[in-house]
Amino acid sequence: MRFFKKSVFWLHLATGLAAGLVILILGLTGVIMSFERQILEANHGVKVSKAAEQVVAGPEKILGNHADASPAASGVTYYSDPEMPASVQFGRGKSAYADPYTGESLGEGNAGLKAFFAWVLRLHRWLTLQGESREIGGNITKAANLVFLFLVISGLYLWFPKRLSRTAFRAVATLQFRLKGRARDWNWHNTFGFWACIPLFFIVITGLVMSYSWANNLIYTAVGETPPPPRGAGGPPAAGGPSREGGERRGTRGGEGSMAREGRAEGGQGERRGRGEGSGPPREGRGGEGGMAARGEGRGGGGHSHDHGHDHDHDHAPVSLTGLDAGFEKVKAASPGWRTIIVSLPKGPTADYSVSYSHRGRPDLRRSLTVDLTSGEIVKNEGFEKQTTGRKLRSFVRWVHTGEALGWFGQALMGVASLAAVILVWTGFALSWRRFFKKRRASVQKQAVLRKAA
Repeated sequence: MRFFKKSVFWLHLATGLAAGLVILILGLTGVIMSFERQILEANHGVKVSKAAEQVVAGPEKILGNHADASPAASGVTYYSDPEMPASVQFGRGKSAYADPYTGESLGEGNAGLKAFFAWVLRLHRWLTLQGESREIGGNITKAANLVFLFLVISGLYLWFPKRLSRTAFRAVATLQFRLKGRARDWNWHNTFGFWACIPLFFIVITGLVMSYSWANNLIYTAVGETPPPPRGAGGPPAAGGPSREGGERRGTRGGEGSMAREGRAEGGQGERRGRGEGSGPPREGRGGEGGMAARGEGRGGGGHSHDHGHDHDHDHAPVSLTGLDAGFEKVKAASPGWRTIIVSLPKGPTADYSVSYSHRGRPDLRRSLTVDLTSGEIVKNEGFEKQTTGRKLRSFVRWVHTGEALGWFGQALMGVASLAAVILVWTGFALSWRRFFKKRRASVQKQAVLRKAA
């Protein structure tokens, strides 16, 4: 047993040194992106001009006002909050704000802040590498995340004292601020590792699911379902299957069926994680596939922001907007208590309306409605209950990764866990430095003193 524990220690040390720098980056970026959505919403940089008797402009007007954009508008998101501007999506990679009462464009808002978070996301997912090198960066972060899973599990094993008494527990689970040097690093490494091991485990596990198809498939296999086919293999997109863009697309388009497609940018905040660098309004998501907290699944610079499931070229295929307003009113009437409604560009005689009744981290509180634009009737109304067990579980993966499944408390918890990861790397490096270099230096100095004495 002693030999086994010693072997685990050296493996823990070696893998930690090998992947530590990347894990440090994943942790730091995870902390920064913890409350990205709230920061962007509070600093969107546009002003809504609401008068006493103003009514909300219908999607026909808002989308019509943006029809000449390139690419053309592909959808619009409405908020129940009267102070929030509407969010207009432009296919993959771009979005902008619109006045929900006049329908006029308000521009992209606080472009500088959004560009900063986009850069942080690229660092989180691809180490800021672009072009052909982005896949390399993505593979590095995914591998580091896999290594971190081993570090979390092995660290918890190494943490347990030989005899679990109150004194022993306090030594490895209570911060001792009076300590200095190696004793302080050892205490902090053990304490932060112990208290953060559970949220870190969920961060890493969900990161693996969003990074590797084999991990994604395990969810379906575990509940006795056949995993969906990977993207590009024919048929509908895989439910949460990995994309070719160095990891999982946040907001996987096929993952939850037609219901509130995460790739559609719930709440109009454009699931930019994993998508366009320069996308517009608050993005869905924090976190990076294959990496730490994040920030979610689709949270990167791949340019698939606010994808409403329309891959055709809107610039060359004008679509009639007639009937969208009537459908919008019908959906609102059928959805009391709605929080956001995403209206997608019509697909032939029908249009999709995605309704959320809570914060974006609750896919179980979303519904997808389809309206026949000719008759104005709702022909489909699907919710979480229509999904298979595997798809239900998969739909929560991204939101557990970012903590948003538990609202602001979950975001704070995962943010603190990401900070703990940074401290673990720092103290681990410090302990290794003292082990390999300071001891050697002390030994050399001792030998020099002995030679002089001789």
